[in-house]
Amino acid sequence: MIMLRPQHCLWLFCLSALHAQTPCGVPVGPDLIVGDINTVVNYTGIGGSDAIMFGDATCNVGTAVVTHVAGPGQHPVHVQGLFRYEVVNGAGTFEQLGFTWAFHDVFALEQNLCCTCSPAGSGNQGPGCSSVNTAASEAVQSSLSKRYDTDAFAGTFPYPFPPPGISLTLSRRLQFFVADVDPATHSNASFFVESAVVAADDAAASNAENNASYRPVNFTVSGVDASAALTGSIAREQAAIWAWKLVDPQVDVEIVHVPNEGVFLVGSHATDLGTGMWRYEYAVENLNSDFACGAIHVPIVPGTLPVGIGFHDIQHLEPDGPNNMPVDGTDWTSTVGTNEIAWSTVPYSANPAGNGLRFATLFNFRFDVAAPPQVSTVTLDTWKVPGSVSVQAFAPGAPLQPGVPFCFGDGSGTACPCGNASAPGSDEGCLSSLGVGAKLISNGSPSVMSDSLILAGAQMTNSSCLYFQGTTQVAGGTGSVFGDGLRCAGGMIVRLVTRTNIAGFSQYPMLGDPSVSVRGGCSAGDVRTYQVWYRNAAAFCTPSTFNLTNGVQVTW
Repeated sequence: MIMLRPQHCLWLFCLSALHAQTPCGVPVGPDLIVGDINTVVNYTGIGGSDAIMFGDATCNVGTAVVTHVAGPGQHPVHVQGLFRYEVVNGAGTFEQLGFTWAFHDVFALEQNLCCTCSPAGSGNQGPGCSSVNTAASEAVQSSLSKRYDTDAFAGTFPYPFPPPGISLTLSRRLQFFVADVDPATHSNASFFVESAVVAADDAAASNAENNASYRPVNFTVSGVDASAALTGSIAREQAAIWAWKLVDPQVDVEIVHVPNEGVFLVGSHATDLGTGMWRYEYAVENLNSDFACGAIHVPIVPGTLPVGIGFHDIQHLEPDGPNNMPVDGTDWTSTVGTNEIAWSTVPYSANPAGNGLRFATLFNFRFDVAAPPQVSTVTLDTWKVPGSVSVQAFAPGAPLQPGVPFCFGDGSGTACPCGNASAPGSDEGCLSSLGVGAKLISNGSPSVMSDSLILAGAQMTNSSCLYFQGTTQVAGGTGSVFGDGLRCAGGMIVRLVTRTNIAGFSQYPMLGDPSVSVRGGCSAGDVRTYQVWYRNAAAFCTPSTFNLTNGVQVTW
């Protein structure tokens, strides 16, 4: 396992240096980069889908020849992707909208775009030489093969490849949904095209980490047709995910090396939604790892409940997998545990056509939680070959705890009813049948004028629970026996909400709920106590089959 740390971390964000352009003639061996994205061809949309293709120019900035021979793994292949940055519900997102199959570049036209060319002739690409392919040439469908058949880390692929079997003008080209680029519904969006190149001799020289570049594009839409136009200048040797950091400098992007198997790029951002909730957004781009990525694990603080959990991937519209079948685009499954939230796909061993994060592809993972950010260790699992790599990224930190916890089931106050005391110092209620005590924590601001208070219960059974408010502490804060636990919040009781716990967690409020102060009828200066009652149906302690968390006192 390896771990890369941000080069410079501040309290709210980390900054990683962008790549400087590789000097001509310095890298030992062949070093192929995308030096320009130059022309575009637009096609007629069909049934809500459309396609475009871009031309590009590669530059050999290294000291040795890049081979261009019409044989297996003996020439470069180019792939393209379309990406969108957009602010959605107050938080920025950077998503991939479409991708091409692999264009086989079997003949180089030696020119001087990036450096001074030392021609190799015979259709090869000498040191310093550039080679241009127009959009029309890269769009020839018979020159496009499945990405699935390319090992991006080794730069190898079969050639010749099976005939295309093409039925549509959009096939194998850079396909996308017209609705995803329509300015009428995405008026504030920015779009980018990425071109990446893979070559075996470049890979063998360990010069493959600078093989992707991106450039901004604009869209106009008329009916079923979307037309793209290049704008701005190319960002050489920067994969598309760096555009996210360009438009939002508070995004952190980290480079993660899969040992001897390529690179993942991990972007993360935490947005304060102003309601006590934070939106955590992750984008993972597989630059060139053939192992691919099959899972991501993000740490969370026990007692916090992620909500609004989301995932975004690319759509496989054609038979681009094994046996002339599409890659299985089933969304990754999310799982919330005590200490982490994770997303994963079916193992490669179970389905080689599964939805692993393959090369030159970007997936997104997101959730909201009542906890501000800190820099933590996020883990990525490789897919084809089991393993994991780690990276430092934004993740939820400890809740702000505006309330004061009291009335614990650890023997510091009233004894639990059947010797079911929790561990001293754990700040929990009496033990349940799970072997732990349930815990209530608070987060946000208990201000009547701008209430963002959140009450979050954790370590409960996956059953119904009741959040309630009181006006006093029972027995001076030591509590009284009630069911399998202790009653802590007393006086005038207001029932706030009934929830069903998921993975032992729940919270109040959630999106669409009245604030705690509104539901509880609180005024400035009021002191209120809070607790959660939950069902514990197992035969454990008393016949009552329920228990409670600790209490929390809040001053409004």
